[in-house]
This record gives sequence, structure tokens and C-alpha cells, in this order.
Amino acid sequence: MPALDWWKKFKRPLTSLVGRGVATVTLLQTAKVEIQGNGSQKVMARLLFDSGSQKSFVRSDLKQALKLKTIRKEKLLIYTFSKRQPEERIYEVVALKINSQFPPYQPINIEALASDEITGADIYANINPRLIQSILPASCLISDSYEKTFLQIQILLGADYLYNAMSGEARKIQKNLYLQPTLFGDTLIGQIFNPEDMKQMCALHVSSNAIQNDLKSLWEIDSLLMPNESPEMKPSDTLCNFGKELTITNNRYECPLQWKSPKMRETLGNNFEVAKKRFANLEKRFNHDESLFDRYNAVMKEQIQAGIIEMCSDECFIGYVMPHREVLRDSSSSTKMRIVYDASSKSGTNASLNECLVSGENLNPNLIDVILKFREHKIAFCGDIARAFLQIEVTKSDRNYLCFLYYKNCDETLPVTMYHFNRHCFGVTCSPFVLAATIKTHIKKYKEKNPLAYEMLNESLYVDDLFYGSSTIQDAFTLSSDAVSILKDANMNMRKFDTNSKELKNVWLNSNSDIETNEHSDNHLKVLGLVWNNLDDTLDASLKSFGAVAYLRYKTSKGKFQTSFVISKSRVAPIKKLTLPRFELMGAIIASRIVKHLKGIFRDIKKVFCWSDSTIVLHWIKGSASKYKQFVANRVIEIQETTDPISWRHCSEKHNPADLLTRGLASRDLITFIKWWHGPEWLRDAENLWPKVKEFENELVNSEVTSEYKSCVIVSSAIVQEKILDPGKFSCLRNLLRVTAWVVRFVNALKRKNAEKGPLTSDELTNAEMFWVRITQNDSYSNEITCLKNNKSLPRDSKLLCLNPFLDSNGILRVTGRLGKSTHLSTFEKHPIILPSKTKLTELLIWDSHKRVFHSGVSHTLVQVREKYWILKSRQTIKSVLSKCTICKRFNSSPGTQVIAPLPDIRVEQSAPFTIIGVDFAGPLFVIDTNAKQYILLITCAVTRNVHLELVGDMTTDTFLLAFRRFISRRGLCSVVISDNARTFKRAELEIKRIWNILNHPDVKNFYSFNGIKWQYIVERAAWWYGFYERIVRTVKTALRKTLGKSCLTVEQFLTVLIEIEGMINSRPITYVGSDTEEPTALTPAHFLLGKRITSLPSVRLRLDSNLSSRKCLIKPFNYRERLMRSFWTRWKNEYLLNLRSAHSSLVKNSSPFKVNDVILIKDDHLPRNFWKFGRIIDLLPGRDGKVRACKVKTESTIIKRPVQLLYNLEIQD
Repeated sequence: MPALDWWKKFKRPLTSLVGRGVATVTLLQTAKVEIQGNGSQKVMARLLFDSGSQKSFVRSDLKQALKLKTIRKEKLLIYTFSKRQPEERIYEVVALKINSQFPPYQPINIEALASDEITGADIYANINPRLIQSILPASCLISDSYEKTFLQIQILLGADYLYNAMSGEARKIQKNLYLQPTLFGDTLIGQIFNPEDMKQMCALHVSSNAIQNDLKSLWEIDSLLMPNESPEMKPSDTLCNFGKELTITNNRYECPLQWKSPKMRETLGNNFEVAKKRFANLEKRFNHDESLFDRYNAVMKEQIQAGIIEMCSDECFIGYVMPHREVLRDSSSSTKMRIVYDASSKSGTNASLNECLVSGENLNPNLIDVILKFREHKIAFCGDIARAFLQIEVTKSDRNYLCFLYYKNCDETLPVTMYHFNRHCFGVTCSPFVLAATIKTHIKKYKEKNPLAYEMLNESLYVDDLFYGSSTIQDAFTLSSDAVSILKDANMNMRKFDTNSKELKNVWLNSNSDIETNEHSDNHLKVLGLVWNNLDDTLDASLKSFGAVAYLRYKTSKGKFQTSFVISKSRVAPIKKLTLPRFELMGAIIASRIVKHLKGIFRDIKKVFCWSDSTIVLHWIKGSASKYKQFVANRVIEIQETTDPISWRHCSEKHNPADLLTRGLASRDLITFIKWWHGPEWLRDAENLWPKVKEFENELVNSEVTSEYKSCVIVSSAIVQEKILDPGKFSCLRNLLRVTAWVVRFVNALKRKNAEKGPLTSDELTNAEMFWVRITQNDSYSNEITCLKNNKSLPRDSKLLCLNPFLDSNGILRVTGRLGKSTHLSTFEKHPIILPSKTKLTELLIWDSHKRVFHSGVSHTLVQVREKYWILKSRQTIKSVLSKCTICKRFNSSPGTQVIAPLPDIRVEQSAPFTIIGVDFAGPLFVIDTNAKQYILLITCAVTRNVHLELVGDMTTDTFLLAFRRFISRRGLCSVVISDNARTFKRAELEIKRIWNILNHPDVKNFYSFNGIKWQYIVERAAWWYGFYERIVRTVKTALRKTLGKSCLTVEQFLTVLIEIEGMINSRPITYVGSDTEEPTALTPAHFLLGKRITSLPSVRLRLDSNLSSRKCLIKPFNYRERLMRSFWTRWKNEYLLNLRSAHSSLVKNSSPFKVNDVILIKDDHLPRNFWKFGRIIDLLPGRDGKVRACKVKTESTIIKRPVQLLYNLEIQD
């Protein structure tokens, strides 16, 4: 805000602020209705629509007036506002009819609960019905009269019947006000402005005059040369309003005091006692200084004689008196003493005269402009108006407000009496405005007659002082004479003329004009006498301040160039931190504003040069503002609009005088600092000797420059017209065609065409299908259709070129084909309709054909589609669509696969036989001598592949533990036992459960734990996990089947055969069996138990050497056996273990990876695929290699674990 505007608000010590707030009233949906009971009696009532109530209510007094009968009673839990606990109440339910007053007079029958009170509030207490009527549309049938004296709310229509009463959609009639049509008329809902209910707010501000004046001066100085953007009243408007009050009486202008309002005259306070005390103080000064009284009294007598003041009677006294005092000015050449009147004096909280008057607009020209213009002229002169304020009469009705105390007849021996002013006086706040406005109004008469004199008085007359000049003596004399004569017509005397030209002064003295010269002229008056040509500006900035300084460069009569300081302006850096280049840019802004300002003052300037020591700022100014950020761009635009970018040049910091504005200089040094007063020395040389203009590249590589480049975001928008029906929202072709057919039938009915009635016909469905075909073809093949319509060839890059398409009578693209002459084929078969591959209609057609062929494969579906349509890339498109069919996915999906896992460490690390074992069961088996079933317990070594077989007579826990104890006693303790979950066996469910219960019995686990045995389980139904013992089951079964055939043995016989099979299996080779006789014997599991095959021939007993001691005889075979065992383990590693590397293939078919929350199908070998269970993966179980090998699945009833090979992923992959 500019300084002057801001200080208008803080001119008084006390400031009162009154604000008004907008008042609004919220209207609820109400209606005036007719209520009818069971009989013919009717009553008028006011109804309230309430969507927040689940029930409808009626007041009990209305129930009694209509004699409504209770149908039943209901118990309700009432939740009131801000209460969590409900209140239980019992209501009577009645039936009634609500009749409407407006067409179509449709009634509503409702059931309502009777209540003593619906609402006690008068919801329309602050509403004026006329205000409602003024905003309603002319065709509106308002449902309520909104009268304050009308009935209260007697019926509440809740959500149970609310929308039965609605008859249309709400429409907006004001910002927050809507009109809702109902069966009972148009209801209003929302906010409405109520001017009768305004809210006022008052605030009082107390300020200090001393602080205000200091800050005012600071703001006024700082705002010099700054752009003023305040919406002030234009001077022409102000003068127009003032001119209506200005009159001429006795050849003198007369105008009233500038009151803030006519009522302010009545608010003026009584300060007589204050004025009396201050005059007593003045008398004391008179008594001490008689010369003061003499001068004071002389001024009073002079003003009485001139009619400026006069004595007034007591009847004219209104209570306000202006104190007065002397102001001595010894330096003044004419008026050594001036009497100043204090119109701001007041008593207590009463208003003073100045507080009741407006100060008016400042109509004086800018003081800086006046001084600079005065310096511009070769011959300058000045003068002032004698007692300017006292030359304008005050309207007689306002003269009694300008009273003051003084001696009667100016005689100190006489009593003090009351005087008043007949003219505007110094000290009244409106006097400067009245003087300036009167002069402005007066000189407008001479704007066309004497334009030069008008321009002089309009632009160079500051209050009552004139500063002007000219290039010749004759022009100066003419202008000064015109100034005297023009102001003389207003009864104002322009006097005390002075000049820097002796010739002009002599002309004034020798002429017969009315020009009064200054007899006390100052011999030190500055005379310029120069020809002005051009202007230079320099600027500078630092992190603390920035500014600019301007110089005028002119050529003397001797042909030499001189420079002179004109003006400078500096500003303190803002609180917000900026970079140094930005500060330099702020200095350039000040320089451009100074240039703009001086151009308006000096109209003979030929050239303007602007200098800066910042190359970055110069690059910004000479560049395009559009590519910079907002801060730099806005300021560059202002600089480029004010100055020519070409006029900006670079000077070094050493030669920049504006550097003093940012760094400072002592006042004693400033007086003699030539660079400040005249600029750099080279500025006084010829222009060709100035520093050369620095050339700037198009793109200056500087981080400061590039950091101000703005990032542009290009947003392109396209308006897409949305279709009435979107095929993307349909999943079935039948639904799309039926909805389209119904819409077409409805549109035809609106057009009053012959619309069909009843169910949809096949022709309507066919037309709907062709409608979407045309839309699809126009979206995809618009260029081809345009070419065919214009009988032009298709473009070479057209996808339809090979199909030789044509347009049929319905505007549909079809394939020409080679079957056109066939008579037994339909039109669709000879010329199928062309469709693109990736559209929603194509997808719906494929789905429909796929369902028609009962979810057959791609080929069958393609044949069905080809009966009517030719889809581009049809097989690929159909395959892509069918991959998303959930029904086909359920029956065609493949199980999960995974590469074979690496062998566990328990299989590849050397350990004693039966240290790590796998346990499994086989059976049941039948024998002759007992009806009980027999089972085989297989215990397999994971390292050496030895097997131990135990025949058990039953499946009890005790029997199993006895068999296992026999195994431990014969083979030794084991450290790890591995078993499956027994559910992988293809046995009867009862047998599976029995085996499972045995392996998981607590007694079995306790036995293992006591002996330091660790038990490991595999995932359910993953028999191939740790399959080393599963393979032995098959080997035992094959040997039994081939050995026994259909024979049936006793227990002892069967046990004997079982042990023989154990020996045979342990004697099987586990390494390569060579054909060369010199090759070593193949390694068998029995070698790790006995050192040889169990079925090998016994070795020849050697006769012991009798010469050897018995100890050596024992150690020798022991050492031999140790070497033999080491040899076995070496062969096990080289021939057996390394052979396992290539014993399987790692290549598997790719399958869909499993993820958490995937829906899967769980394989069950005992059920057909259609009855397999669904599940959802809740966790992934990775193997030793980090690959997912099992999943935790949630089914309908439980959570299970299954290997990926038994899971079928049903997720549709995009």
C-alpha cells in the first residue's frame, strides 16, 4: 500500500472501525398441506421434509383434531443429538392422507407416529416472505407461504415416505439455494441472504501522533519514484466535485469548509476553556516581550483592515474556539512572523475541528519533479503568492466555526472578545486542499487561451511557490507576466520574483508590468544556464541494500561534455534472502523507474544509457523473459517495457558510482567525492571513447543464469465425447444388444415414430448389433471408409488392403472374397463383416461364440466366429481372449512345476549305516495261520541305501516300538528319522489313518526324544520328497509279487522269505557293473555292513602262522578290514555319489508362478477334477535352494500344506 494511503487510516490518535457481516438464513424443505383423516374432516398444516429421520411423525393435537384412530403401538429407541445412549419411547401409530394444493393434486397415504412435539423452534422467525418472493422464478409454485404467524411444524415426513413426494430433480437458483419440486409444490432448501439481520463489529485503535508522523515521513521518502497502484480518485473527478461548491463573491473565490458529512457540524465539541487557558499563556509571553506583542498586534490590525477577520457577537458563538500562537521565521525576507491557528485543539474526548474536516486529495505536483524541472531551464525564475490561504473566502455559514480569542479592537487594555475568520486560514486541515483545488479550477480557464502558462502553473506551482524557467529572456518574461495576470484574476498576488539572470531582472524592473521582484535577493542563488541533451543511469546492489543514481550529460557552448548529478534512490534489502544477481536485478528495476520518471519531466532527452556491473543482470535484460522463473521474468518485463534493452551496458565495479549506495561513505568525504557528483570520468568523454559494449552469447554458461530458467510443463488436452452406452461396461454381448435395442425403441417413441411394443424382436437385436459394428468400424477404419465412399483406392499401408473390402448398403465394411457367386451360402458367409482385433465388441463376440460351442477350443470357436465376421489376426485374438476363461482354466490348467531340488546333506555326507534312516510301511499282507493282517516296516539308510525289514502283526503303538527296538538292537542307534505324512499312500482311508496315528503317537515321539533321535516330516502328499525309502517299497513289493505269486505262506515262512528279500536287496549293486573281468566287483549296501555281498561265497580259511603271537594274529585281519572299509567309502564317493549328479534332468515345463492370495485348484487323486477343492494361497514355503516348493493353502474348512505339483493356478494372467 502506498505511504499516503496507508497513513490516511492512521491520521488520528483514536480510530474507530465498524464492520458489517453478511447474515444468512438456512431454509428447510417445508410445505403447506391439507391433512385428512378417516372421515371427511380436513385441516391445514405445515409439513417438514426430513431425510435424516427413519420414521414419519404427526403432532398429537393434530391427531385429536382429526380424531385419528390408533392402529398399533411401536417401541422406538430414540438417539438424540450429542448423546450416545438411546432413549426408549412408545408411540401410537395412526394413518392419514396428505392432500396437495397444486396440480395434479395427488395425495399420499402414510402411517405416522404421534408425538406431543416435533420441534419447538420457530424456524422462520427471521424470514421476510417478500424477500422469498423476490428471488423465486416466475413459474414457481412455492409450497410454503413462509409467514411468521402461520402454523408450526405439525407433520414430519421421514425417509420412509420422503421420495414418494418428490416429483423432479433439484435445480440451483442461487449460490447455495436450491429449488426441489414435490407433489405439494416447489420447496426451497439452502442458504438465503437476509439483509434485515446484519451483524456489526466494532474496534477501537489508539495510536501515537509522534510515532505516526515519523513513520509517515519514512514511508513517504521510501515511496518516492515507486509505482502507485492504489485506486485513488482522479484529480479531474475531485476538481469536478469541488467546482460545484466553489463560487465567486466580490471578485474573490468562496467555498465552504470541507466537512466529512453535514452531521459533523453537530458533533464539534466545546473547547472554550482550553482556548482561554492557551490565550492566557500567550498574554504572559506578551508581557515578557513587548516587541512580540507589537508585531502580533500589527498582524491582527492588518487582517482586520483587509477584512480577513472580524469581531463576532455572542450569538454567533457555537462553542469551538481555535487557539493561536506565533511562528517566528527570521530567515524569511518578508513575513518574519506568522500566526498559526490550532484547529486540532479539543477538550477531553470531544471532536476537534480538524477531526470533523477532510484533508482532501494532494493536488500539488511532485516536489522532486518541480525541483528537477526548475534545474532544467537555462533561465530560471521563482515567486510566491502573498498570503495564499487568506485569499479565499469562507462561506458565511461556516465562518462561526473559525472563531478565536483576541483583544477587542486590538487594544490590550480592553477585554478579550471573540473574532472569526472570513477567509480560509493556516492550520485548518482542509486549507491546503482548498487552495490547490481553487487554483487548479481557476487556471483551467486558460488551458486553451494560454497553454504554456497553464502548463507552468499546473506542473510547477507547489502550494504557493512557483519554480519555472525558459531558454530565452523573452519567454521567461512572458511566462512570469502571464503568471501574475492569471492569478490576479483570482485576487491573488504573485510576488517576490527572483531569477538567475540579471537581464531578466532588469527587464522586470524596467517594464511597466505588475511583477514584484525580491528586493532581498540571495547572491548565492544557483544558476544553471546549460543545454541538456541526454541522461545516464548506473546501478549497484549488495546483500544489504541496492539502488541507482542518475546523471544528466550535456554539451557546453565550448563543445565539451559535462555531467551533473540528478537523483539517486536506494532501498534496504528485504527480509527474504535473495541471491546477489537478484539484488542486482532489483537495482535495475529502480534504475528503469528513475528513467521513466525523468523522461516525464525532461522532454528534451535525446538518449538514455543504463549501466550495470552485473553481467548476469545484463544477460537477463537482453534475453527473453518468458524462459525465466516468475521472479526474474516479472522484473525483466517491467525493465524491457520502460527501457530499450540495447541501451543497457556494462561498466566495471571500480567505475560504478552507485556502489556508494550499497557500501556507504562518510559525509565529510562525500562533499568532495567527484565520482558521486559527476559520475565516472569517461562519461565526460566522447561516446566512442566509452568502455566497449560487451558482447553476450546466446546461451551464457553460468550457474546463476541457468538456475533462473523455468521448467515448462506442456499439457495437451483433448475433448472426448462420451458415448451414451459404453460397451466396456458390459461383459455379455446379449446384454449389450438388448440394452441398445431398448434405448433405440425409447428414442423412436420420443420421436413419435412407429415404435414396437412387447418383447424385443430379432430384427431389433440385429439392428443393435449392426449399430455397434458401424461404430467400431468408424473408430478403427475411418480413413478406409472415407476412401471407399469417395471411390478412391485404399492407402498402401492399410491393413485391409489384402481383403479388398467394400461398403454394403448399410455402410458396413465387408470382405469381397471369392465366393460371391455361390448360391447356397448366406451373405455373411460369402462376405463376412470386417472387425479389428482389439476392440470391446470383438471381445464380446468371441465370448458369445465360445459359449455357443460349449467352451470348445480355439479352432472350434474360430469356426463359429467366421460364420459372420472376419477378425484381423483372429486366431491370435481368440487365443488371447480364451486364456481369460475361468471355466476353461479350471479344466485345462496345468499343475505347478519346479526343478528337482539338490540332494540334502544327509544323503551326500559319509555316515555309518542306518545313522540316518527313512521309515515307511507296506501292507496289509495275509498269511495262513492267522486271520490278522500283517504289515512290513521298512527302515532304509539314506547314505548306504541298506534296508531293514520287520514283519509286525498289528498296527498298535506297542508293536511298532518293539519292532523299532529290535532294529536298534541289531543295527545300532540312529540320529535322524524321516517319514512322510502317510496320506500319500493309495490305501483305504482307514489304514492311512491308523499308520498316521502310529507315527504321530506321543509315546513314539517320547521314545525318539529319550534316545536323542530327531524326527523330520515331509509335506503332505509329496511322496517324492526324500524318495530314497519310497523306492525300496516298490523293490520289496516286486520281489514278493514275483517270488510268491498266488502262494499263501505261514508267518514263519513269510518271515523267512522277507529276510531273504532283505539280504537280496542289500546285495544289489549301487555302482556300475562292468563287463571286464579285471574290473572290481560292483559296490553293494551289504559291503558297508559285512564287507561283502550277503550272497557271496564264503572265503577260504587261511591257516594262522604259529610263529606269530596271538595279538598280531588279531590285529592283522582288523587292519585289513579297516582298509577294506575305507576302500568301500572311497568307491562310494567316486562311483556312487558322483554318479548322482546326472541322475535327473533339471529341465521342466514353464508354469505360472504362485503368489500369495492366488486362487488355486487342489489335486485329489480319489476324485474327478470337477470335484477338486478350491483354495487360496496364504503363504509360500521355499526349499533349501530358495525356490517355492510347497504352499500353505486355506480351503473352505481348514489350512493345509501341499507341494506345487498338486496345485493348479486359476489366476488369469494379463
